Amino acid sequence: MPLEIPEDYIRWRLENFWGYGSLDAPVWFVGMEEGLSNGGEDYLPARFAATNGKALVDIRRDMINVKDHMIWFTRRIGETPYPVQQTIRFPIALYLYLSLGRPPNKYEISIFQGEQYGGEAACAIDLMPLPSNNTQDSSWLYEKNASLDLGTRSRYLQKYRPIRVRRLREIMENHKPELVIFYSVGYREYWEDVTGTRFRELTRQMYFASSGETRFCIIPSARTRGLTYARLYEFGNILARAQFNRKPTAAPVSLVSATRPRGERVSRRLEYSGRYAFANSDQIRRRAADTGDPRHIFYRAMLAHSTYEAYEVDVGATKVVAPTPFGQKTVTGHAEIVYARDRVRWIRDASN
Repeated sequence: MPLEIPEDYIRWRLENFWGYGSLDAPVWFVGMEEGLSNGGEDYLPARFAATNGKALVDIRRDMINVKDHMIWFTRRIGETPYPVQQTIRFPIALYLYLSLGRPPNKYEISIFQGEQYGGEAACAIDLMPLPSNNTQDSSWLYEKNASLDLGTRSRYLQKYRPIRVRRLREIMENHKPELVIFYSVGYREYWEDVTGTRFRELTRQMYFASSGETRFCIIPSARTRGLTYARLYEFGNILARAQFNRKPTAAPVSLVSATRPRGERVSRRLEYSGRYAFANSDQIRRRAADTGDPRHIFYRAMLAHSTYEAYEVDVGATKVVAPTPFGQKTVTGHAEIVYARDRVRWIRDASN
């Protein structure tokens, strides 16, 4: 191992650490283990220190000192506000498809990853707790900790995987998430042990099962040859028709517990959905250009998006203090789009 990590920190992870977010989240994303970005080995001590003594942490707020990790959760300028992590893009896309009832766009996938995934809104869990570069024995990082049965990767899996499977099953039974998305077909036998169910294949390499109020999906990992969004949404469409008689409550614009990294709450409910059009684009553009009014950011967002959902995810929970005829008032992005649509009618629902 290139850098020393206290053995107590490793032991804690092995026995107690599960991942990111809240076990009370309505949706869980479950993978086999946490990967490392390029140069991630250098930040392993910081990663272990950030999670020591905790079963779960916030994927953004609590990991701020882990630089290779924060690449995926630091906002940037570009087509997508956050660089989309290849490992989780398909699980997030499936979840958003089921939630929105339509294919999400790249922006929506990016926003969800950067601002909701691994927080109160969506729990991110790894069956195995030690971060690794890959699954090869030759790249194993923890051979110095043989006293913990970590001399080889094979020994690690032999010792700890049955324990972790049993414990994760207990946790899942206690918390009963509404939807669980496992993202690796190769580990289906372990997912069946975790859920206590047998999955059935609904479309090639994509599986479904349910137990009580919880629905379980298995999809291939992002590296699987031939995996496309079209295939994923075909699976999602079958699920929606056959299994979900209502959308999961975990929709990104209706999450009761959804929070942004700075703690602002995402609006609980958007009164309308779908595409919108401009009934008075001149007024929208005038307000967007008026940088003296802090609400201009909401009108810029209206111009930048074409659906209520995308607008809401972007700025719906953002608060500004703006001048009004009754003095200074706190205004949210959600309230402003309601004002623009229902009060002054500068925007309207699109006809298609």
